[in-house]
Order: sequence, then C-alpha cells, then structure tokens
Amino acid sequence: MTLQPQGNGEDPILVIGIKTAVVTNFAIRQAIRQTWASKEALPAGVKVFFLGCRPFGKDDEGADLRRLWGAIHLEKLVYGDLLTDELDCDDSYADLPGKIKEFLHFTATKYAQAQYVMIADDDVYVRVDRVVQQLITKTPTLRFYSGQVRAIDNAQKAKVIRRNDGKYRYSLSKEEYPMSDLPPFALGAYFFLSMDCVEFVSKNRKRLMNMAGMDDMSVTLWMLVIQVHAQPFGNLEHLRGGRCTDNLVVLGDLSPLSIRVVHNNLLQRRQICHGFNYHLWIKPENLRPSTEYSRLTNRIETLVLTSIISTDSLAGIKLLYFPALETRFNHFRRMCGLVRLNFPSAARNLSCHEITRNAQDKLQTYYEDVNGPNFIDLSRVELWRYNLFDADVNAPPFIVAYTSTAAFSRVLLECLFASVFAEQKRPLLVIPEKILHLHYRRSPDVFVFSILDGKCNPVSNPACQKMIADYFKRYRDHNSNQAASRNRSTQLMMLSGEAWSTDGLDQRVVLISTLASANRTKHVYLPMASTSFAERLDHEPKSLLSASESNPGMLEKLKFCAYLYARCDSSRELMYDLLNALRPVDALGTCAGSSRPPDSTKMASRVAMFYNDDAVRRYAPYKFVIAFENARAPGYVTEKMVNAFLAGSVPVYLGDSTSVSQLFNPASFIDCGLFDSLQKCAEFVIYVDDSPELYTRMRQERPVTNMTAYYQAFSWHPAVSSRFMADAVLQYLVPSLVNFDLTANFLAVADKEYLNM
Repeated sequence: MTLQPQGNGEDPILVIGIKTAVVTNFAIRQAIRQTWASKEALPAGVKVFFLGCRPFGKDDEGADLRRLWGAIHLEKLVYGDLLTDELDCDDSYADLPGKIKEFLHFTATKYAQAQYVMIADDDVYVRVDRVVQQLITKTPTLRFYSGQVRAIDNAQKAKVIRRNDGKYRYSLSKEEYPMSDLPPFALGAYFFLSMDCVEFVSKNRKRLMNMAGMDDMSVTLWMLVIQVHAQPFGNLEHLRGGRCTDNLVVLGDLSPLSIRVVHNNLLQRRQICHGFNYHLWIKPENLRPSTEYSRLTNRIETLVLTSIISTDSLAGIKLLYFPALETRFNHFRRMCGLVRLNFPSAARNLSCHEITRNAQDKLQTYYEDVNGPNFIDLSRVELWRYNLFDADVNAPPFIVAYTSTAAFSRVLLECLFASVFAEQKRPLLVIPEKILHLHYRRSPDVFVFSILDGKCNPVSNPACQKMIADYFKRYRDHNSNQAASRNRSTQLMMLSGEAWSTDGLDQRVVLISTLASANRTKHVYLPMASTSFAERLDHEPKSLLSASESNPGMLEKLKFCAYLYARCDSSRELMYDLLNALRPVDALGTCAGSSRPPDSTKMASRVAMFYNDDAVRRYAPYKFVIAFENARAPGYVTEKMVNAFLAGSVPVYLGDSTSVSQLFNPASFIDCGLFDSLQKCAEFVIYVDDSPELYTRMRQERPVTNMTAYYQAFSWHPAVSSRFMADAVLQYLVPSLVNFDLTANFLAVADKEYLNM
C-alpha cells in the first residue's frame, strides 16, 4: 500500500507523527483529519502521519477479527496517513519508545530532506502555520530538541519515582535508572527534533535502550548521547497541567469535540480559547491511554515471527512464521519459493539449502537476543526454542490439537509436550482444532479437550459421554480406516481445572486434573496454582521462592484487605462479613457480602486472558487477601493463593489444608481451615494486622519451601529444571506415539492452501 501524505509534492519542512491507538481512536483521528490536519488547513511543506504500529483486536472470533482488519485497511486506503505494519513495533502504551524510534527511522528514510520532525499525542490541536513560522524564524536546523520542558519552566529538576503507584509511565527501578534526578526532558505530548537528531536515532535504533513506557525520557537519554539538550519551545500546554491561553500554538488533552470547537473558533476568527469550559473540553478518561502495564487483549495470541527478505537494490518482502502451527521445513520451503520468485537474479546462484541455512542462523541469533526473563516469559517461546534448536527439521511432526475451550492452556500444552517428546527430536505443532481441519489432512497425534467443552459436571452426564464418544469416533476410531494411520493412533486427553467428578471417563483418555486423586489409571495431577502461570505475563514460578519483603519494588501496604470474587460462595461471603465488621474490607469484584446483592457492574472473572496479572496488580496495596477456594477437595489449590503471594499480600485461605500445606509454606499464610470457626479466623487476622512484628515475619517467609513439591508441581514450566510432569504424561501415551518409526508412510505436511498463504 502506498501512503499518500498531505500537502504538496515539495520537500517537507516538517513531518508530524501523531501517536494513536489503532483499534480504539478512530474518532480522534477523524477529528484531527477534519480540522487542523485537513488539506485546506495544512500549510505546504508539512506531512502528517498517525503512528499505530501493529494493532491487537478485542475480539477472538474469526469473523470479528476479519472485520477489524478490514476496517483498518479501509482507513489506510482512504486516508493514506495511518502507519501500522510500516513500523516494526506493537501498538501498546509500554512500547511507545519503540513506536517513536520506528517512526523516526521511517521519516529519516522516506523524508530525509525534511528539516524537522514533531511527535504529538492524538489529543492535541496544533496551529501548524504558527509552528512552522516559529521553526523557520527562531530555531536552528541542527542539534535541535525542544518542547515543553517542565524542569526549565519550574527551575527545578524532576525526581525519579521508584514505586509503581499505578503510574507505570513514570516509575523507574534503580536498575533502569540509578540516579535520583531526571535530566530536563520535553514532555512526550509534543516535542520537536531536527533532522540530524532524527537520523542519529534511525541509525542507532537497535542499540538505543527504551526506558520502560517513557517515550519522553527515552528520547532525552538518546539525545544526551550526542550532547543535545532539551530546550523550551514556548506556547505549548495541555489542560491537565495548565490552562488554555490564546497565545498557544499547541493545546493538548482535548476531546474530539473540543478539537473541532477550537478549529471552529479559528475559522470564525475568534480567540483559540473562546467558550472554554474545562469539563467540556478535557479528554474523557475512557479515551486516555492506559497508564497500566501494556496488556495483550482477550484473544489467545500465538507467537508469530516476521522475516524481511531483501537485497541491496530491491525492497524487502515480509514472510510470517508461526512456530506452533507450521514446521520449519514448510516455512523454509515457502521462503525458498518466495526468494526465487521475487529475487530471481540474486537467488540464481543460491541453493535452497543455502537460503534456509542462512535463515536458520538468523532465527537462532534472534532467539538468543530475546531469550531472557526481562524480555519475555520463557514459556511463551519454549515451543519455538524446541523446534529451532532440538527438532530435526526433516522429520515428520508430532501434532497436538486442542479445542477452543482448551485454548487457555495452550502455553501449558506447548511447554509440556516439548518436554514429553524431547527425546524423539521431531518437530512439534500445537494447533487449534479449527486449524487442523482447515490445513492438515490427518488426525492429530494427541487431541486435547476440556471438561468445560460439554455438560461434564459430572463427566458421567450422558451429554458429556456423547461428546467424548464423538471425539473417539472423529480422531481415534476413524484412524483404523486410514491407510496412512496404521502405524499410529491418536491419544485423547482431557483437561479438568474444576473440582468435578470424573468418574465414568473412558479409561483410554489421559486425564490431567487439578484434583490429587481420581478413580482411574491414566491420571496426572497438576494443581491450578501451577497452571495459572500459563496465563501470566508478569511472573514465573520462581517468584514463589522469594519472600515478598525481599522484593524492592513491592508496594507499601496501605490498605487492610481485598475481596475479589464473581462466584458468591456462602463461606466467602461470611468471611467478608466477619472481617468487614471488624475493619473495612474492599470488595473489588461482583461479590460484596451476604447483606448486599452482587454488583454486576464489577467484573471479576476469567474472561480476560491475563486476569491473574490484573488481580496481582489490584491486590498490591493490600496487607491481606481473602483466598477461599471453590471447593475443599484434595489437591485443589488454585491461583487464588498465588495471586496474593505475588502481590506481596498475606492470603487468608480456606480449602484443603493438607494439600495447601504440602505445596505452600504454612508460615506464609493464614489457613482458616485450622480454626474452630471463621469467626476465630477473622479475629486472628485482626490480631496479625495489629502486630507489625508478626505481620512482617509472615511476609518474610518464602511462599514455597518444599522444593520436592515445587519441582513436581511446576515442572512443565521451562524455568523449572525437572521432567516430572513430562514423564508422568509420557507413561500414559499410546505406544505408537513413543515408538514411532520415522519411515512410516503418512501425510505430515500441510495442504497447498496453507503452504501458499
């Protein structure tokens, strides 16, 4: 797609990049397009782009996702000013520095003759004519970095904020920034750079570090590398930090409506602040960028790698690779075909083996660069690591398919089966059932379904039995009629994260359950406390090996107790009532005690993919967290304990006392099951709250001290060096999977539609 920037065809004086959220901020972009950035209003020599990067959709249904992408591409086609895939970054608040770097690189390569670049938020009104006039008449064209510099305006340096008090953007650890004062910096809402500074960032973008989500501080530190210091531009303001005055050239923090009001004032030859009303003009809260950690949306994201193939004289083409959905063999075959098709001269003297060997080296180097807990959780890239380094690229793959309900355990399945099949050295694909049917002409080696797929409470329910029988007919019994499948058989596996009876489950099915015991042979116990780490981005299991008091980034506990539930169980409600009668307890979710009806306006559920991370952040200010299980069944220990521990809070627990004390350190939490009544337990919580020494001692305890239990329960995670869970699963797989003959004649590659996508 060719972008059609505004203005005439002359070399631009100024290129403006407006930071925007692609999915949510269309209305704001339209307000800007139809006012100060319109063709009629924009002076010659000025280009305006909206910086979007790669967006994440809010819907997880294929049709909804296609409509979303269709709308984005239509907007790009109609207006020609929205950058998404053109910038190698993610559309998230935490990646703002990356977005800035990519846009500066875009400008340096596409508009190298421009003199200045302006970066702005999408809630601003810019009097572009006056900005250009000031740039031309009053500013240097070299070594220029300017904006609203509070430190100079106030003659006082800004202090570093160490604690993350809900202001993620302005919080820095000592490891990130050891000094106590910040250098003078131009606010990220609007700042200017001369083209030589832009070119410096462009050339060094891979080496320049990002400061958390702080784009303004990041730019300042980049400029200090070349000893360019921030200087005030003048007449810049935003409503949250100042007031509207008629001499402003840029006014920020505006709603879409107020952007239009300001523009209409100028068209009517009025002062810019005519009719100003703070409450009507200020940008609404729901349109402001989140200051929390950047979150992926509710969709279950599959790892995707983008390769750019180019030559010195020809522009690059992009090739996507999904390590969980496609073998390296197929990916390299597609790559070789694209290279020969698009770069015939360059590829004339190269064999496919040479092309793919170079690609393999690049992928392995890239993995080593990103492999680290500070970049990404290891569980997210474990399957890629296995397929990249361990698997034989020419061997046929194992295929593990799963239902849509089991998709929340996708990361768990990827890590677990990478360990299960490690000795086989065959590629591993872990794919949705829908992808299996669309692109592969074979049954899977393992088919995973969930106890939530049907009416399986209990499993003996006829509807549940029929569902399981249908799976056998579809994937296992069906294989006997396929000549290509004579040497293998699909292993069925059920995941159960509920405290429901599984009696009546076909004995051929391997059951992975959060209950410690089951009336069957093929049973593997995996507590929910462990599986919850497959649904987290912010923590690994080893976080449980350290006391919360030893974490320097832990928030000071200023509030008493948190209560976050959507299922209003009578025991939980009673505990809330008892504690709340003694000291105020904050009801953060739907449930709020037996005396009040559930508040449906508050959401506390597993709807969001990373709800556990959200719960940890919400618990952070609280000394205690009510952590009552749904059932008091052997082995049933869930994420409720883990979320409280990771927040540095003391769990007030009710569940199976024997099971929880085997996995977690009894000295680190309060077990209400050991008291004669919940009233006695509530009174003990108050006693601990009133005793700083006792409370501190409890927080100084490590949540996990039983290392044997730790290496068993969390062994599926790549950060835990144990094969316990993998070996437990391996012993129950059908023999044909474990003793597979690589010379067997079966169809293992994707169909043509998939290979050519």
